[in-house]
Amino acid sequence: MVTPAGAAGGRGAAGAAGPAEAVPESPATAASAAAPVVGDVDARQDAKIARGLASNPSGGLRVEGTPPGSVTGLLHLQVGDVLTQVNGEGVDSPEDFVRIYRAQGTPSTLTLLRDGREIHLHQ
Repeated sequence: MVTPAGAAGGRGAAGAAGPAEAVPESPATAASAAAPVVGDVDARQDAKIARGLASNPSGGLRVEGTPPGSVTGLLHLQVGDVLTQVNGEGVDSPEDFVRIYRAQGTPSTLTLLRDGREIHLHQ
């Protein structure tokens, strides 16, 4: 039997909600759907820490950019610098840099190659 549209709370046949009657999300459901996953937050933070750095084929980390507010900018690095050590530890990948940064904070000593010369910076 088919129920008239006006009966049963205005829900058409068999009491099913039609496409025009979508149930809005509650604020709690919408908030939980928008909440970032912890791993996603960590990955975004790691990417932000390593912004401007890339693995150098011959070793170390090449500075490819120093965006405003980036760690590379904060450390006054220059495009083309190649970091070889951070706080006395060798670095060969952005992940190495992120690991040291997360464990020790802003680096206090850097060893890098700039224009073919080895430079030691102390922050």
